[in-house]
Amino acid sequence: MAGRVAGSMVERGSVPAPAARAAAAVHLERRTSQYLGW
Repeated sequence: MAGRVAGSMVERGSVPAPAARAAAAVHLERRTSQYLGW
């Protein structure tokens, strides 16, 4: 959900791309670690 919102914001250009990419990377890392149980 948050990833989709961030993605749409990036497409609109309301969020700096590097910051959005960093946030997305952290979000994906947390989700992956939770899924794998790390």
